[in-house]
Amino acid sequence: MAINDSDHGSIGDSGDDSTMTDNGSAVSQRAPSTRVMQVPPLTTPSARSSSSQRSSEALGSAAFADRFVRKELLGRGGMGEVSLWRDDRLGREVAVKRLLPHAVDDEVARARFLREARVQGQLEHPGVVPVYDLQQDGDGGLSLTMKRVRGKTLAQLLDDHRKSDVGTTVPRRLLSAFASVCLAVEFAHDRGIVHRDLKPGNIMLGDFGEVYVLDWGLAKILGEPNDDDVGVAAGSLSPAAMTQSGSVLGTLGYMAPEQLDEGLGAVSAATDVYALGAILFELLAGVPLLVASSSMELMQRTLQGVDARARVRAPARDVPPELEDVCVIATQRLALERRLSARAIHDAVEGYLEGDRDLSRRRALAATHIEQAEAWLQRGRTNDAVEEQARATAMRELGSALALDPRNPIAGRAVLKLMADPPRTIPAAVVAEIEAIDQLQIQEGARVGSPMLLGWLGFLCFGFVMPLRDGRPIAVMAVVVVMSLIMTFINARSARVSLWRQGFMFSLLALLCVTSSFIAGPLVGVPTLIATFVAALQTHPAPAMRRVVAVVGTSLFLAMVGLEWAGVLPTSYVFVDGALHILPVAVEFPPTATRLLLVLSALSSIMATALFVASVRGALATAQARNSVLAWHLRQLVPDNESSSS
Repeated sequence: MAINDSDHGSIGDSGDDSTMTDNGSAVSQRAPSTRVMQVPPLTTPSARSSSSQRSSEALGSAAFADRFVRKELLGRGGMGEVSLWRDDRLGREVAVKRLLPHAVDDEVARARFLREARVQGQLEHPGVVPVYDLQQDGDGGLSLTMKRVRGKTLAQLLDDHRKSDVGTTVPRRLLSAFASVCLAVEFAHDRGIVHRDLKPGNIMLGDFGEVYVLDWGLAKILGEPNDDDVGVAAGSLSPAAMTQSGSVLGTLGYMAPEQLDEGLGAVSAATDVYALGAILFELLAGVPLLVASSSMELMQRTLQGVDARARVRAPARDVPPELEDVCVIATQRLALERRLSARAIHDAVEGYLEGDRDLSRRRALAATHIEQAEAWLQRGRTNDAVEEQARATAMRELGSALALDPRNPIAGRAVLKLMADPPRTIPAAVVAEIEAIDQLQIQEGARVGSPMLLGWLGFLCFGFVMPLRDGRPIAVMAVVVVMSLIMTFINARSARVSLWRQGFMFSLLALLCVTSSFIAGPLVGVPTLIATFVAALQTHPAPAMRRVVAVVGTSLFLAMVGLEWAGVLPTSYVFVDGALHILPVAVEFPPTATRLLLVLSALSSIMATALFVASVRGALATAQARNSVLAWHLRQLVPDNESSSS
């Protein structure tokens, strides 16, 4: 089996000089006289002698040696050699590929040489080395004159990249060159030609951006009669020749399954698509698609199907998912499942490269925005007058940087630092927002206070069933409760609660506490009522208001107790034989009704306190949740260490 080994593989010099395919013949210092012939159709070996004679007679008599001078040998293989010659007529260097003497009568080698000349000569494309002449000497020897190219093969460049350990991404130059290869292959497919031996060693990158697909000796011309994969008419090869050279051609690891088993399908453009997928995989993963200890194992793994997910094989490398998908589709086991053309692969790679170039531009712009933000922040640190403008502008610049490069760690950390470090002076817009939030809190306090006042109103209604001593305090209490309910209703629905309305509401609550002392004195029920109202008003957004409420509530209680002790107000308590007697002013205390009144008073205090604390805790939990979500969103602005290092 011939697997494109040294008998019919690529030949090149050992350095960066040239790489050409072989199958040539031995070349002396001065070539024997030959006649230039036109590229003939592929002929059978039986017709070779007569064809050679007709060519010699039909072509001119100019000697090859009078025009070309040999300079050096570039490479030698089992069947041919490639040497460097100088064309004295045009003053240029050319590469001459010749069959070696022992291969001149080899049917397979000769047929492949002629086919390579025919195919390569017809493919006039920048990615295919130009053919200048096909010569045949009087002894039947063949030589091919081509452009001399300089550079390195993709295989050499990949090896250099692996040894240099320059990173986890494939160089853009190699991906761009691969895209050019795809177009050259598509050009061949458009003309009915399948390369059949695409691999990194058959791709050359020139010193000045040239990209060439080499070695078309195994190419197949679609639509021609089955040539048993050697480029001659069917039936022209003997069984011995077939056994010697084999009918399966290509390079294991890059050849498609149908090249090993005809039962999987005929050779077609999809055969080259498979090889392109294998090459792209190697570019992305840094390792060949198939690796095995023997040729037999390579063949078995090829026939079984491959896993071309580069990120699985090389998790540490930065493999673009869209290109990984191309590898997976292009290397499907069955040709019908490779739903890609060479041009489609080119378009996918070019699309990725365009996006990568756009990313580079966006990162450069993001860096500019970050520099502008730092400049504005520096101005704000040294000038209080422009601090607000500086911080706002810096935040906009950082926002633009993150919009261009969302995972930029410098911009993300700068945003977090800016938000965590408050300005020396609160901006006017923030003050306005705080005032709006304060109004919402006042409205919420009014809504929470309404149930408490309704409960107090029910308590008063129960008090009216008790015998009255003086109904005036009870009536005042009822009026105060009703007015307080009206005010809470208005405040809860107002866009803005003015300071005077807040003061008026506070005065009503203070009056309610004073009048309540006429039921059982200032020491029973009133302290709980004052504590409840003071605690509720401690949720007021203004610190000054919270301090005033605490001072006034405490002073009010002390004033009521002091006025009784001073005799200004009627005494509510007397001690007789160690017992405390309550002397109510407003109502009588019958045993049953009094017990119920005390129970209701205690229950209302408990429930009011519970409702108030529950509402405050609920608001606190909501605020904590919002702050946690906000902090989580802010953390997403800065990639974590693992992400930023990958």
